[in-house]
Amino acid sequence: MSWVRTFEDVLVGIALLNLTISVVIVRSESLTVPQKLAQVLIVWLIPPLGGMLIGMFMWTQRGRAPATGYRPIPHESTRHIEEAVNHAAPPAWYPDNRS
Repeated sequence: MSWVRTFEDVLVGIALLNLTISVVIVRSESLTVPQKLAQVLIVWLIPPLGGMLIGMFMWTQRGRAPATGYRPIPHESTRHIEEAVNHAAPPAWYPDNRS
């Protein structure tokens, strides 16, 4: 196998990785359109490193928060949990409890 063939194989591998990661980015529901555009540009402008870094980030963030800047509307069945957490006080034995 010549070095030219090896180089071609590496380029095809990078292109397939970039294409795969670009599809994952575009389909992501947790990113806004400008974030998607910036990340796809990073993937294609800095191919080996960009694809690996953004790919690892997307893999670790899957199934997380909705698009940046928006909070999900709490479901009625969990509202009591949210209220309890928001109004929780430290325990009586806690050293800084001044009440």
